[in-house]
Amino acid sequence: GVWQTADDIVITDDESTLNIASASVYQNGQENAADYTEGPAWEILVNNPADEDGTFNVAFNDQDYNSSFDKFEPFIYVTDLDGNQIKNTDRADGLFTVTSWASGANFHVPLKAGETGIRVYAKPKDDDLYDPGEQLSLRVNVDGSAYAFSQKATLQDDESSPQITSIVPEETTFTEGDDVELSWTLALNNASASHTTLRLDINNLGNEGDFASDTNGVFVVLDSEGNTLTTVNMSDAVNGIVEAVLPPGHASVQVTTTLDNDATYEATETFTLKAAVKDSGVWQTADDIVITDDESTLTIASASVYQNGQENAADYTEGPAWEIHVNNPADEDGTFNIAFNDQDYNSSFGKFEPFLYVTDLDGNQIKNTDRPDGLFTVTSWASGANFHVPLKAGETGIRVYAKPKDDDLYDPGEQLSLRVNVDGSAYVFSQKATLQDDADAPSIASVSNVTVT
Repeated sequence: GVWQTADDIVITDDESTLNIASASVYQNGQENAADYTEGPAWEILVNNPADEDGTFNVAFNDQDYNSSFDKFEPFIYVTDLDGNQIKNTDRADGLFTVTSWASGANFHVPLKAGETGIRVYAKPKDDDLYDPGEQLSLRVNVDGSAYAFSQKATLQDDESSPQITSIVPEETTFTEGDDVELSWTLALNNASASHTTLRLDINNLGNEGDFASDTNGVFVVLDSEGNTLTTVNMSDAVNGIVEAVLPPGHASVQVTTTLDNDATYEATETFTLKAAVKDSGVWQTADDIVITDDESTLTIASASVYQNGQENAADYTEGPAWEIHVNNPADEDGTFNIAFNDQDYNSSFGKFEPFLYVTDLDGNQIKNTDRPDGLFTVTSWASGANFHVPLKAGETGIRVYAKPKDDDLYDPGEQLSLRVNVDGSAYVFSQKATLQDDADAPSIASVSNVTVT
C-alpha cells in the first residue's frame, strides 16, 4: 500500500507557437461578382496545426489599400483549404459579419483544431463608377499573434473609361438680348470614381461668333440637379481648348455661358461647341446654336454739317466738314462710300482739292496708309467725286473735311453737300455746308477819264 511518485517528465513541443505563416492573394476579383466566390480572396496559413480551436482576427483597414471597405458587402465568405465553407452558425447563409469597425472592418473567424489555414472572400458592391486601380488587402493574426499583412487583390472594373457620348444644346436658336444663356448637356458613358477632366473646344471654326468675346467669357459646369461643380475662364484657353475638372461620380453635366448683349450689329452668329474627356481621343460636336442679332442692319443714321468752311482755309480742318453716324457699331471693319455730286449743290467739286481729311468722332485722324499725309483720294469720278473711307469695327461714325481751292472770284452763295452709304446700304444726303468767301463783293474801284482823239 505504499506509493511512490516520480519526478515530472517535461515534453517540449517541436512545433512553434501558433502564428500566421502567410497571407497571400488567392484570387483577384470581379467588381460585378455574382457571388462571393467571384470576389477577391486571400489564403491564410498558420505555421503549424493547432491542437485546439483558435480564432483568426481578420481586419480590412482602408489605410492599407486604395479603396474603401464601404464599397464591399459587410460580410466575408470563408472556406477551408479544400474549398468547403466554414459557416457562421448565427446566420443562415453562413457568412461572417463585422464584429468591430475599430480602424476598419474586423471579423472573427474560427480556426479548427488540426487545420492549417482558411480562405477569405469579399464581395464588391457593383457601382456605376469607373475605378480601374481599385485594390483591397487584409491584415490578420491568430489568437493574439503578431499581425501579418496580405498582398493586395485587384478588382477588375466592369465599367470602361469615361468618354463623352453626346453633347446636346438646350436650345438651338436665340435672339440676342439680356440674360440669354447658352447651355449644353454633356452625357458620359459612365461616371468615374476619380476626377474627370473635360476638354471644351471653343475655336468655333468656320462660324461667325466668338465664344470668348461674344459671351461673358466664363463656362459654368453644373451637375444634373443644377448645382455648380466648377467654373472655367475662356481666357485660359490653350489653342482654343479649355479644361474643366469634374469631381467623382458624374455621368451627366450641363455647361452654360451667358451671351453678351452688346450694341454691335453682328448679323447672324453661330456657336458650335466640341467636347471630349481628356486622353479619351473621342470628341463629340454639338448642333449649332444660331443667334439672331437684336441690332438693325448697319445703315447711315445721319449725315449732318459739322462745320461750315473758309474758302481760304489754311488746311483741311478749316474747310467744310460733315459728321456721319451709323445706327449701331459694326462687329467688323466696313466701308463708307462718300460721293460729292455737283447736281446736289450750287458749286462744283472741281473747286475743291481732290482729297478728303477724315477723323474719328474724337478728332483723331483716320489715315489712308497709301499716302504720307493720310488723305483719302478720289476712287471714281462716276457722277461726281467718290471716296472710300474705312469704318473700324466698334466705331459709330466719322468726320469728313474738304478743302476749297482759294480763287479770286466772289461767290457768296457757294455750298457743298455729300451723299453717303455704308457697305451698300441706302444713300443718305447730308445738309449743305456753306463757304465763307474771302473775296469782296464787286464794286467800282475807280473811274478815270479817257481822251479820245
